[in-house]
Amino acid sequence: MTKAKAGGTQAQPTKARRTRSHKTYIHKLLKDSPHNAFGFSKKGMEVMNSFACDMYKTLSEQAGEMASIKGAKTISHLDVTFATRMVLKGAGHKVGDDKSLDGMAGGEKSSSLATYAHKEGVRAIKQYTGISKPTKMSSGKGKALRAGLIFSVARARKALKQHGRQGCAQHVGDRAAVYLAAVVQFLCAEALQCAVTNARLKKKSRIEPRHITMGFEADDELKSLYNRMGMIVQRGGVAPNIHRVLLPKTGQKKHAVTDAAKMAKSAAKAAERARQAAMHAAV
Repeated sequence: MTKAKAGGTQAQPTKARRTRSHKTYIHKLLKDSPHNAFGFSKKGMEVMNSFACDMYKTLSEQAGEMASIKGAKTISHLDVTFATRMVLKGAGHKVGDDKSLDGMAGGEKSSSLATYAHKEGVRAIKQYTGISKPTKMSSGKGKALRAGLIFSVARARKALKQHGRQGCAQHVGDRAAVYLAAVVQFLCAEALQCAVTNARLKKKSRIEPRHITMGFEADDELKSLYNRMGMIVQRGGVAPNIHRVLLPKTGQKKHAVTDAAKMAKSAAKAAERARQAAMHAAV
């Protein structure tokens, strides 16, 4: 839309503000999986995009808080690791611990979701640091290719800069952005796996918000994450659940009918014995 200036000349048209979206990466993640025959509805894609944005924001804020506790000026991959463990309810390590990446992958107290997410982050960092820097590529696209990821590393870095720079932390490490992108990609892949499974059970080829909701409900760890973060799926409905008090008490009715039948049978036997005794007395 253009506005006329006082001098009579027209101003340049204002551009609409771009909203950051991860729909392209989510669609590519689905098509690169074994479930490439499935597709997304418009609302289903919006739900998955909102889930990815929420995970970027939550993990970035937690990583920035960990960096501010240490008093570090740069958000490192260790801060994102601690944030992942805390958000996914895994067993964290002491702040400032300099253990290797391999040593941080285990832990008996860690949830399986946190453990596998950490392994994906470690794999991406090792591949990123083990390959020489490519030439004639943009920084964002080149970093994702170097790390073997579909999700953009540049957008993960922007999320850390936007939500994670708290206190004295003013910089973001390269490995922190790679680790964050790998973790969010893994979580989206897990959510897609559960949604596709539910859609297949319903004999549908397009993923709807209802399938995503029921997919979260089917997985215990994703359900815990879903409830803890207070996420609401638009048009996703609710999980079918009826309280036990409202259910018919079939067991008690069955026992009551059985007891009544026993009492009637015993009464009939007593009446038969009384009749036979009266007949013998008459004879």
